Amino acid sequence: MPATAPAPTRRPRALNARGRHAAAWAVVLLGLAAGSAPAGCLQGTLADELTADRLGLERDWLVQVPFDSSGYGVSHVVVGDDLVVVQTGDGGVHAISATDGSAGEPCRGALLWSAHVATGGQPVPPAGIGRDLVAVTGGRGIVGLERRTGAVRWEHRLQGSPIGGTLVLGDWVYQPEGASSILRLPANPLGKPASVVAAEAAAKAERERAKGKGKTKPARGEQVDDTAASREPLSLKAGGTLDLAPQAFGNGLAWVTRDGLLVALEQNQYGWQRAEFDLVSTPAGPFVIADKAIFAATTAADLARIESSAIGGGGLRLGWHVRLDNVPDDGPFLVGDVVVVSLGEAGMRGFSAATGDLVWETCVPGTIVAGCAGRIWFLDRAGRLASLDAATGAPRDLVCLGGFSVAAPSRVADRLILASPDGALVALSPRGAAARRAAAARESLPNPAATPVAPTPEPPAPESPFDTPPETEPDDAMTGEDAPAKPEEEDPFAAPGDR
Repeated sequence: MPATAPAPTRRPRALNARGRHAAAWAVVLLGLAAGSAPAGCLQGTLADELTADRLGLERDWLVQVPFDSSGYGVSHVVVGDDLVVVQTGDGGVHAISATDGSAGEPCRGALLWSAHVATGGQPVPPAGIGRDLVAVTGGRGIVGLERRTGAVRWEHRLQGSPIGGTLVLGDWVYQPEGASSILRLPANPLGKPASVVAAEAAAKAERERAKGKGKTKPARGEQVDDTAASREPLSLKAGGTLDLAPQAFGNGLAWVTRDGLLVALEQNQYGWQRAEFDLVSTPAGPFVIADKAIFAATTAADLARIESSAIGGGGLRLGWHVRLDNVPDDGPFLVGDVVVVSLGEAGMRGFSAATGDLVWETCVPGTIVAGCAGRIWFLDRAGRLASLDAATGAPRDLVCLGGFSVAAPSRVADRLILASPDGALVALSPRGAAARRAAAARESLPNPAATPVAPTPEPPAPESPFDTPPETEPDDAMTGEDAPAKPEEEDPFAAPGDR
């Protein structure tokens, strides 16, 4: 059988410069259009430490939350001072440490615990983070979880549907319930709250000081806890339907109803004082609190600063009011001393927090997610993460999200947290924050060099039996005078001429 000649092979033709550029842009565009890069691909995203450093950020931690990501996703990411709680669609709750623990404690970014509190697929409001408790609503009830371990401390069945998120404030848990009420529960139903113990100690000390002086009323400025007598659940009148979670405000809490009624419940020397301020229209989103001021935006294109007044036992008064040139699509964000609000397709505006004066404006539209490192971070209309200079409004950065397509809104904290649908989370802070934390931790430790150490006295040298005895005897113990010297003794072996 004659051998067949091999088929001629065609040598591939190299692309010219124009072809190479077109191919490269095609790959880039396909990657951006897909928008579904796995969370494990970190290059070019903010989870990449080099990319974060170029943008003035540093990666605090990167962690994977375990849950059934095949049929569910991340529902809420609640950012606390030193704890981040992730709620997933399968009913899971996961706690991540956001602080540097002491020796033997979990480090920053460690997954502390995971708990399952609800049936998968049920809508749940955001959780509340307290001093030693995490409160989560699941189904028709609210569950209190130990902050350190995630163990169930208590459960309480709600009479109405949970509306809005939960607030854990001191020794109490506040949960919007039904149409127009807020349920207050004790954070520790079986033990005496810390505020009650402090109130009892203060009352006892006041009674001790008042003995013999006829003083029975507390001193001005001292707080009186009139809730110490009962730890039973209490229903508070909200003044309207609540769609948003209450927030900590001053010595109490504040909330806003769907109709725009702003309510503040504060505790002072007279007890609990309730104050109201009517925003007239529906809030555009959550308000933001800075010290004793509340910044709120409404769907009637209003932006206002409401302050707590110390005159007449407390109350709320208008600090300043600005008429916006378009309807905001969310509540305001506070970055430094600038209040930033998004006006939809009309762009964004930055106002002075103190005076309400317009600081800058831009026509760039987007959904604001956080303020961090002096920048306003937002999602643009193409789904990319971009930033503006918080002081001037000038465009700064544009970065690919990759698989981290879920952004956790942070309206005050100088922190940016991104998540992927399958549960990978990355937290970023301004560059140099870790070094500043380490320096602060070192300053809190005692400095041995700064503490003067007294020199250790040397022990006296032991007496030698060969030392020469003194010529005089010690002082007379009775008179204090020197004892007379003893006469010299003659040497019995000396020659007669030598004596």
